[in-house]
Amino acid sequence: MNNEKKKYITVFLITLGIFIVVFVLVSSFNKQKIANIDDLQRKITADLIATETQFELLKTAPCSALGNTILSKELGEFGRKLDFAQDAQGADDPDVIQLKKYYSLLQVKDYLLMQELAEKCESDIESLLYFYTPDCDDCRKQGYVLTEFKETYPELRIYSFDSSLDFSVIDTFASLYNFKNIYPTLIVREDIHQGFLDRKKLDELFSKMISEHQRKERVDKGIEFILDASDYSELTELDIQFVSEKREVLSYLLLIADDEGEMIEVIFDSKIGEYKFK
Repeated sequence: MNNEKKKYITVFLITLGIFIVVFVLVSSFNKQKIANIDDLQRKITADLIATETQFELLKTAPCSALGNTILSKELGEFGRKLDFAQDAQGADDPDVIQLKKYYSLLQVKDYLLMQELAEKCESDIESLLYFYTPDCDDCRKQGYVLTEFKETYPELRIYSFDSSLDFSVIDTFASLYNFKNIYPTLIVREDIHQGFLDRKKLDELFSKMISEHQRKERVDKGIEFILDASDYSELTELDIQFVSEKREVLSYLLLIADDEGEMIEVIFDSKIGEYKFK
């Protein structure tokens, strides 16, 4: 066998070896990927059962627990898992579609629960129902705006529903509010808003929530300002109680161990965004 023939045989064997190694690795990766998706589906099913039980328990929760965001965290985690499954298997995969229906159902249950708790506790819970279709350009833009808005105001509960799903729960919403296949559709406090809503319009719709959010930020920063002062370095957040705010003057009660407490006032200068003691 001459050297030329040996060279070709060697190249062929090396190429064949590389092909076999790549084939084995790809096959192994695909099997692992399928196994991971199966594990994800089983875990999501278990999470679904646990979350539904949690919903039932929270119906009897005291009003002091109303601000707890555990349900939002559960839904957020479920949403991330759904995104993973959709990326891995495709949006049209039957298993992914079924998971989207589960997620939609959980959102509806959370929405109804929050409405029930708000009525029981005579409290306002701001929520927004968002209906979209995957092939809608304005819906994609609306999704980006809502994501940014939610990041700024996490207390707002946003429930999003893919109206292209063949799912009775979403169909019921559509019939109740008479969408007429116009997307995006947003429902805020029973009012229907169809078509794209920009950030300015959302600010108008949730002006009360935004004002309360900003007030809470001022109060929290006032507490931080007090804790940073050398005279009160031994205090903790639990030792400081907000009392009132009037014309940029915030009043706090300091719970000091050796007496009944001390009232102090902090001035917030909105022009420069700084605090000082009155």
